[in-house]
Amino acid sequence: MNLFTLKSYNMKAKSILPIRLSFLLLLFSVSNSMYAFELVCPADVTIDCNADIYDLSAYGNAQYKDYSGWHDAGYPVVTYDLNHCDQGDIIRTWTVYNPYGMVNETCSQIISVGDGSTFSEANINWPLTGLQVTGCNPDLSPEALPPGYQQPTWTEGPCSMIGYSYSDKTFQLSGACKKVVREWELINCCDFNVYTGHGIFKFFQEIDVTVSDLPELTCPSDITVGTHECDGAFVDVDLIEIMQSECSDVVQITNDSPFANENKEDASGFYPIGTTEVTFIASLGCSDTPEVCKINVTVIDETTPTPYCYYGLSIALMGIDSDGDGTNDEGMVEVWASDLDVGSYASCEDDEELFFSFSSDPNDNVRIFTCDDVGRNDVEMWVTDENGQQSYCNTYIRVQNNAAEIEDCEDSDEYSTLSGHLSLHYGGHPGNVTLKAEGTAHEGIEMPVMTFEVIETYTDSFQNASGTWIYFYSIDTVWTETTEMVYPTTSTYLENYGEIYEFPELPHYHDYSISVVSDDELTSRVNYGDVVELRAYLEGFVDFSPYQKMAADINQDGNITNEDYLILFNYVKDPTTYDLDPTWYFYDSNISMEEGETYENESTVNDLKEDTYKVNLVGLRLGDVTDIEVSESSIEADFIGADHDTERTFEYTIHPNPFLQDFVLDIEHPHKGEATFILKDQSGVVIMTKEINLEKTSIPIQLPKAILSGLYLYEIQTKKEVYSGKIIKI
Repeated sequence: MNLFTLKSYNMKAKSILPIRLSFLLLLFSVSNSMYAFELVCPADVTIDCNADIYDLSAYGNAQYKDYSGWHDAGYPVVTYDLNHCDQGDIIRTWTVYNPYGMVNETCSQIISVGDGSTFSEANINWPLTGLQVTGCNPDLSPEALPPGYQQPTWTEGPCSMIGYSYSDKTFQLSGACKKVVREWELINCCDFNVYTGHGIFKFFQEIDVTVSDLPELTCPSDITVGTHECDGAFVDVDLIEIMQSECSDVVQITNDSPFANENKEDASGFYPIGTTEVTFIASLGCSDTPEVCKINVTVIDETTPTPYCYYGLSIALMGIDSDGDGTNDEGMVEVWASDLDVGSYASCEDDEELFFSFSSDPNDNVRIFTCDDVGRNDVEMWVTDENGQQSYCNTYIRVQNNAAEIEDCEDSDEYSTLSGHLSLHYGGHPGNVTLKAEGTAHEGIEMPVMTFEVIETYTDSFQNASGTWIYFYSIDTVWTETTEMVYPTTSTYLENYGEIYEFPELPHYHDYSISVVSDDELTSRVNYGDVVELRAYLEGFVDFSPYQKMAADINQDGNITNEDYLILFNYVKDPTTYDLDPTWYFYDSNISMEEGETYENESTVNDLKEDTYKVNLVGLRLGDVTDIEVSESSIEADFIGADHDTERTFEYTIHPNPFLQDFVLDIEHPHKGEATFILKDQSGVVIMTKEINLEKTSIPIQLPKAILSGLYLYEIQTKKEVYSGKIIKI
């Protein structure tokens, strides 16, 4: 019985259906066992990194078996599960259709790629070490170094991925020397273990940097300074100049001065009097041949000796009988400059030798005086110390003809003439004024007087062949110092002068003061023009000279303010309201007048000894700041816009001007009509306007109370004419 026979059974025989199905399944199972399907993959393998991972046929191929036997399974699907070092798994998967089971059968082969890396330090060629580099700031980057010293090279083995890096540590040695230690690191990324450090290779490369050539240097010049201090002076020594180059910043400079503030490049410091040799050493630290230069720092003692001399030395002439008639007809006396010394001393050294002379020439140390010098002779006593420093004092030698009784030997020049011009500070002369010249001798002092006596002493004698006795005498000159008191004397000279003054026959060697004692003709010079000019100065329209500023300071408080203006204004209105005395000041024209300074109301001449002496005097009166004469009633407006050839028919006056709060406009006009009065400030802004009737002869005008004091501009506008002017509110 077979399958086909079974199909012919009556299927309606349901009672036997389970038996039939069991039989059919048994029959199908027997048929499959006769035709079994099988797919077989090659076994898993492990290979090294250097194996061929792309031609995998060497690792076998899958086969399948069917009713007809074994067959090649074809090409697999290959999956590479590898890292950047080509390590990991390669999976080969075959898929074959099973017709018996009507499904796809699959199997896989895993090819494990192991590390197998053979990279070691033997594969690395490290750069050479111990490189010597010369320069100031050389380029030490690897690519700038000579071949062999640049960077490591290597040969990569299987399963290797090499990377490198480097870092420098610079060790500064002396001067410009330094050592660079460069650490190289190579990493095999395929072997690296972050915990053990496996796969890291290190190497230290040494690079020595030296500078052998100094840049061009310029040593400072010798320096000499003077001092007025006995212990020395601070000397600012110039620095060594270094030519700008790459090496200029690394030059090391020292100095050996014991007086420098620091023994580096700056040798400045406090040096004693004398000469100090300073040595500068410039080096680069590594160089065996530093540059050396020397300079001299010299401090000169400029402390001058302190001179003390007798103020006035009286000395008598020694008579000479040149013709043997028993009467002295000539005289002479020798005076040494040291005779005038009364305790001069050197400023720093107590035992320093001093030299005395009559001039800056130390050899000019003796003078011969004769009858031509009888009287006062002004001289200088110069003191010179061992360093050549000098100072002097003024004194005089009075040569006398007393004991010698020399004929025709007198002082014939004892008087001076003092003269000059008188002028006002703004020009012109003041007219007749009375000047006083008051002379005073120098204050009473105890004057040393030096006199001498010639003493002849008999020492020996003998009788010659003719019987004449010859006598020997020793002649000694004995100097005697006495003192005499000189007391002041005062003399007064009064004269009335105009443009030029002159005081003749004033005694020599007095101090004179010149002042004004009478100025009756000058009091009328202050007028309304000075009031207007002072107001203009306060408002900033004009500037004053120093003389004008002194004259404008009416209350003499050192400032020019509205208070001075009000005093002057009231004084002009009524001179009895304020006393301007002293009204006049006269100054020496040689005085440099400075703002804010005050000067005495007199001119002085000290120790007058010239035959003629001139002092030009400049006068100023308080309040007299200008020579312009203006009266209050004569102020007239400026005519604007009218034909100059046409006779003006409009006349007016404004009073008072300056005013306090209101003023009056007086008008004379032949025609009836209206006009406009316009008031403006200095910038042209209209303050007020007022319509006025030309028929009225007196028009009061009152300003708003808020208007400040100062200078204002006004206009009077008629139909044909415009008049303008200035008014001042106080």
